[in-house]
Amino acid sequence: MCTALRLHANLKLLEKDHPVVVELVVQYSQLAHIREVEAAQQMGLSFY
Repeated sequence: MCTALRLHANLKLLEKDHPVVVELVVQYSQLAHIREVEAAQQMGLSFY
């Protein structure tokens, strides 16, 4: 939990100078989550 909060704070700092980088990180993390959910569904698990 602390790591997630620290990461969020670091992204906020980075966003001021490099908004494009932050946008790419956010998109990549969302894509990674979608792939995890799809893989789990193929194995018969369900995520909401």
